[in-house]
Order: sequence, then C-alpha cells, then structure tokens
Amino acid sequence: MQVNPISARPRASKPHRASVYLLQRFDRRCFKIGWATDPMKRVAQLPEFDRHELDLGASSLLWLPSESRAQQVEHSLHKSLWPYQADVGHRGDGHTEWFESVAHSLAVRLLRQMPATAGANQRSWLVPLVGANSEPDEFGATAPIDVWWAVEDLWTRLAGCLAMRVDNDGDVFCVVLPRFRRAGDALGLRMAVLDLDSYRWATPDVVGSFVSLLDYVGDDLVLQMPTIRQIERWPDGADLVWQVKGFLLRLRRICRGQQSA
Repeated sequence: MQVNPISARPRASKPHRASVYLLQRFDRRCFKIGWATDPMKRVAQLPEFDRHELDLGASSLLWLPSESRAQQVEHSLHKSLWPYQADVGHRGDGHTEWFESVAHSLAVRLLRQMPATAGANQRSWLVPLVGANSEPDEFGATAPIDVWWAVEDLWTRLAGCLAMRVDNDGDVFCVVLPRFRRAGDALGLRMAVLDLDSYRWATPDVVGSFVSLLDYVGDDLVLQMPTIRQIERWPDGADLVWQVKGFLLRLRRICRGQQSA
C-alpha cells in the first residue's frame, strides 16, 4: 500500500453548520453514529459520557454544510447498518444509534463516500473529534496544530503497545512500526494508523498532511513525514516545527527505552 506524497495546496473557503460523528467506546464493543451542530456538547449529554466509557481520542467526525445534510447522511448510515444495531443495555439518550464494532470500518468507508451536498461530487474529510472546533469558521477547516495534537496522542498510544522506531535523514523523519502488518490490531488502532484522514489538516486557504508517504516495507509500516522546511511554511509553522521536533525526540527516547528494556 503506497500513497502519493501530499503537499499543501490552495483550498476554497466554504461554510459549514453541522457534523456527523463516529463515537468510539474504550471497550470497542460498539460505536455510535450521530449528528450535531456542536459535537462535543452533544457527546457530553450521553449516559456513556457520564460513565467515562467514551474514547474521544479515537472518535472522528465529518463536517457538512447544513443541518439537513447532516441528518440525511446520518439517516443513510443508520439505514445501511441497521443489521449491526447494538443493544447498549439502556433506553437513555441515543440508545438506538449504537452499532456493533465489526461495522465500524464499513461506516468509515460509507461516510467518506458521502458528498458534502446531495447530488454533488465535493467531498470532505474525517477529522478527529478531539480538538474539532464546535463552531468552525469554515467548512472542513482544521488547523495543523489541532491535527498534530491528535497525531501525538495516536503515536503515543501506539508506543505503549507496539515497538516503534523514529528514523531521519536530515530534516525528513519517518516513524517505523516493525511487523505492523501482523501485529497492528493492538488496542484497535490499526484503522486510525492506516487512515490518512488521521494526519490531514485543512484551513480556508490550504490543505496538507503530517504523513506524506505511507507504505509497507515487508511487514514494517513506514510513515514518512513532510520535511521540516515544508512544515515551516504551513500556518503557524514556526511554532508548529518546535512541537513536531520536540515530540519526535521524545518518541525516539521512548522507543530506545523499549529496546533496552
């Protein structure tokens, strides 16, 4: 599996009003499909939130241009996945919107294929729920720093359950996951690692990604990042570079500690 390099490119400004979200639980028994104008506020209303059962860091959403379009997309996903509807053991808020975990990858594929508006070809991207602006200024806008925090969280959790390595050639860094093809199911993180939407950001003017090339070398998964000079040219790039380099150095120390343990 190889993905062509992604470079920042101009993006047209478009307003948005609502989102469809895929909400994960820590136990991965099931997931929720819902819509909301303010997803974090909506999530906080759920019984599962009060019981601390939700893995917000692994949850995602898709911004859409209107409430009616979000409702259409949510209804379409509910109808397509009704054979996988899960019993969550209560009749509280949102209890009919949970589905068996085996259907999560199908929900992601269906959501990616949904046009932003009915009958159009324009697409948006899934973005992390955590850090997503509840009232973003532009349709599909997610600042690089918000996406980077989600990437840090993902890679930190990976380091807690898998061997990793951070390589670099000058200012080109690669995160290498040895034997990930065979061992990548740990903690249910495979989908998030392989999903390019996990690394993409968008502003009203440009879009880009923290992974420019994703490929297997044998059983090892290699995530190549843009050069440091490229990241410097992104919005708030000067501050972002220090965040990226600092985390990669910390991650390298963690990986070396794993090897010496």
